[in-house]
Amino acid sequence: MDGQSSLILSDSTRVGTRIIESLLPLLRYRYFRHAATFIITLYAFVRFLQSQGRKISLNYLSASIHFDDSHGLYHTILSWASQRFAKARRLKAAPNESRQQEEPEMDDGTDLSEIFHVGRWSAKTQVYEPFYGKYWFLDGGRLFLFERRQERRTYNYFHQGDDENIVLSTPGRSTEPIKGLLKTIKDWELEREKPYTTVWVPRSKDTRRFQTWKKIAWRRSRSLDTVILDKKKKDILVADINKFIRPRTAQWYAEKNIPWRRGYIFHGPPGTGKTSFALALAGLFGLQIYIISLLDPQIEDSDLILFFNSVPRRCLILLEDIDSAGLVGGQRASNSSKNGGGRSNVGISDEESTGRISLSGLLNAIDGVASPEGRVVVMTTNYLDKLDEALIRPGRADLTVEFTLATKHQMRGMFTQMYGTETCNINELADQFVATIPEDKFSPAEIQNFLIQKDYLQAVNDIVAWKDKALKAKRDRELKRQTAKDGDGR
Repeated sequence: MDGQSSLILSDSTRVGTRIIESLLPLLRYRYFRHAATFIITLYAFVRFLQSQGRKISLNYLSASIHFDDSHGLYHTILSWASQRFAKARRLKAAPNESRQQEEPEMDDGTDLSEIFHVGRWSAKTQVYEPFYGKYWFLDGGRLFLFERRQERRTYNYFHQGDDENIVLSTPGRSTEPIKGLLKTIKDWELEREKPYTTVWVPRSKDTRRFQTWKKIAWRRSRSLDTVILDKKKKDILVADINKFIRPRTAQWYAEKNIPWRRGYIFHGPPGTGKTSFALALAGLFGLQIYIISLLDPQIEDSDLILFFNSVPRRCLILLEDIDSAGLVGGQRASNSSKNGGGRSNVGISDEESTGRISLSGLLNAIDGVASPEGRVVVMTTNYLDKLDEALIRPGRADLTVEFTLATKHQMRGMFTQMYGTETCNINELADQFVATIPEDKFSPAEIQNFLIQKDYLQAVNDIVAWKDKALKAKRDRELKRQTAKDGDGR
């Protein structure tokens, strides 16, 4: 095979050499040199006229709308273009985060007994985007141009990055056809994201000046039925949020000169479903969810206010485990309580704080003078009694919901939800399962972790042994903590 390749290469080289040698004598003739020079010059002139004509037509005879990569519509347009130009000759492999919506839809096609290889499966699910350049297309009988550009930008002396932008153009002097196309793209995105909840987190400090939030995931919207909570509590929460986000409610707040805001506190032991229920609420109402960690060392009070002011109306802001950030009571907190729960002017004590957010900074972000309206704030905590009174007063926390350790009702609901389609005598098995577990000893997360590893018969047969082992482990941990505490006291 190598000998044949070398033979073909040598034959091609000899042919090319012969062609060049045959043309060399012609260069001795003056008319041939002039003709060659004229053809080359004419070709360059035509190319120049084409480029100039294209620039003139795009700049003066067409309308365009530009989107940089910090604009909220940028990724929407790019996702739409990825499908529109899926068969283009030049494509760019999309980063892994672009595939997070598609993964739940994919079937790996392997048996459960086989070893699942993530690398091989991931290669099959690669998503592609149109490469940088121009792409003409027709939509509704009108000609459009999609152009994707990349430019080098210097953020500061130490940091540089590539900025991208998209330009949508169409022949003519009006941008109305492009606006109509954008409406089509928005409708396409709305239909595509209907079964999903969009999750956002703050960008890093060095890029926050250009864009505040970064989309990190599309989570499949979780049904409220999958979060086993007391029905009365669930109904009150759903009705309250449903009333708040309606346009007529916003008008009523404006007429009464009342800030249009709503805040909730979910409190209870770890693993009781606080965050899961917040995600389920966002999915139910079609709200995008913005997650802020108060423990992030890059977030300061000014950043927190920026985050709150850069979210859209009718979204859900989730502040998780606010007690862990040092926003707790004590001598400083009691000062604010003596002021009737007013705005505290003090921050977190140095001994307690692990983040850089002060209590006053958080209060200003939630309902300060510059705080935006129309958003739902959900704060989760494991220890409600540790929070400052100024944080949990009405107006900042309008509704407080307790999440408890698993009750009989919750455990029964989790069992039937997990195995309801696998057996006809589910109610009998659920009663047998629940009868062996004491209430208020295990979190719903612990029960769920046990159930997902078993089928319904194994769950019923193994629950007693699992319960005894888990309770013993809890007693041992508690004894160890108490021993350590007594030792510190001495």
